[in-house]
Amino acid sequence: MQQMNLLSIMVFLQESQRGVSSPLVRHKVLCLQQSLNCCIMSHLTLNQRYQIWALRHEKPAEIGRKIGKHRSVVCRELARNAPIRAEYKPQTAHQTYQQRKAKNAQKATSAMYQTIVDGLQKEWSPDQISGRSQIEGQPMLSRAAIYNHIWRDQRQGGDLYKHLRHASKPYRKRYGKPDGRTKAAKRASKPSIDQRPAIVDTKTRFGDWELDTVIGPDHKGVLVTITERSCNYLLMKRVPNKSAKEVRKAITASLRESGLPVHTLTSDNGTEFADYEGIASELKTDFYFAHPYHAWERGANEHNNKLIRQFIPKKMDFSQMPAEEVKTYQERINDRPRKKLNYSTPNEHIKIILSTPFVAFQT
Repeated sequence: MQQMNLLSIMVFLQESQRGVSSPLVRHKVLCLQQSLNCCIMSHLTLNQRYQIWALRHEKPAEIGRKIGKHRSVVCRELARNAPIRAEYKPQTAHQTYQQRKAKNAQKATSAMYQTIVDGLQKEWSPDQISGRSQIEGQPMLSRAAIYNHIWRDQRQGGDLYKHLRHASKPYRKRYGKPDGRTKAAKRASKPSIDQRPAIVDTKTRFGDWELDTVIGPDHKGVLVTITERSCNYLLMKRVPNKSAKEVRKAITASLRESGLPVHTLTSDNGTEFADYEGIASELKTDFYFAHPYHAWERGANEHNNKLIRQFIPKKMDFSQMPAEEVKTYQERINDRPRKKLNYSTPNEHIKIILSTPFVAFQT
């Protein structure tokens, strides 16, 4: 009642300032009351749900006007709880809302925060931390709540945000480029990705690999990266330069040492893969080239290269990096939970592959 009196005074003051006396003052007070209700209480009450049931034969906009809510609130409420509007049951709808609210109201604990810190220090994303905890049956905040914790920590002077892949990185607008680099490259009779078997695109077969290189500053230091398409398992080896000979040796040695099946190889059109025929011959496999400037055709490898940059930033000189350190980074990336694997890790996926040789080596 006091609230209504205050609203009436506000409206009358506005009318007096304008120098007019409107007969619609009461209607304006009602509209202002409804607007205030929308701001004060965003969720529907049980009483409002009963009103929706009583008015269910009217249009959502009319129902919303009468209960002090926007029509979109009414539409969502009916869509969520009554596929057929006549079957809407306010008591059941309210109980469902309370259950959903209780489920979403996950209270953070010190153990959760420690799990978040441990995951971030492994360079896991909030989505990976949350998803991995769910499959392990551990209580955990949602991905959005983890991000909120990270930004709150940053405002308080913390550095958790530095473990995020895109932390403090400015957006760089990307522009299109012409298709093809040189006339010679266009004339080259390289096996195109268009000739690659269709099964490779489905990512249902283990043993289809993508190739790329990560280059250090001033072209000092080169990492040859090899990614399996179906599970994003990474092999990585440092070479002294990006000559076709060194890259060929790194690729063949890495895949042979892994003991994993190789059905196809796909790379970009870089000169470092000029000896593709030698690679294909040594590994007894087929080699294909993606279209120029079509990085998404090698999406698994591009994604792993971004993960590598978390450990080896672009300005970091890794020309003298020991092989053991490269191996450590490789294992840390292969131990990251992946959403595409239902938050299991590539290493865990490989163990399954190696334990079922028939599945692993079938074509």
